[in-house]
Formats: sequence, structure tokens, C-alpha cells
Amino acid sequence: AACGIVSLEKMVCRLAEDHERARRLGEACKNVPGMSPLPVPTNIVMVDTERPADEWQHKLEEVGVQCFSFAPHRLRFVTHRDVGDDEVSFAIEKISELGREFG
Repeated sequence: AACGIVSLEKMVCRLAEDHERARRLGEACKNVPGMSPLPVPTNIVMVDTERPADEWQHKLEEVGVQCFSFAPHRLRFVTHRDVGDDEVSFAIEKISELGREFG
């Protein structure tokens, strides 16, 4: 909860940037085989996966993309002040590559 409090008290002016980057990531996941992103109203991207989420998480972490296996077939990605446009582009590239490998 501390992260949320800091965001609301000190980072409000840039929350829209985090949300836009999350939407961009979610939109890109729509084009990845085996992924179905949920609507992205905030900076949290939830993606349902055909393959086990922990497989996606492990493979993505190997190439430098952090995510969390939220459920057996759901991943969670989060954008924040340390995740800029370049990092989102990198994540999209690696997720797409892995989608082709898994597909």
C-alpha cells in the first residue's frame, strides 16, 4: 500500500503516463499468440495465458522482463516511474518473441 500512497501524494501528475504505457503494453499483448489481455484501466496489465503463467514468467525474466504469475494462467505486469517508453518497447519485443516461440 505504501507505493500507492506515494503515487497518490507525490506522483499524481505522472500517473497518466504510467496508465498510457500500461495500455500500450496491453494492446500489444492482444497480438501475441497465447495471450489475452484484460482491459487496462490503470498501470496494471493482467494477461490470461494459454500456457502456464509461471512458464511465461520464467522465460520473460530470463530475458529481462519482470512480471508476476498472478494465477495459474494469468500474468501481471506493472508500469511505474522506473518503466519508461524504452522499457515498454523492450518488454513488447520480448513478449512477442516468446509468443512466437510458444505458439
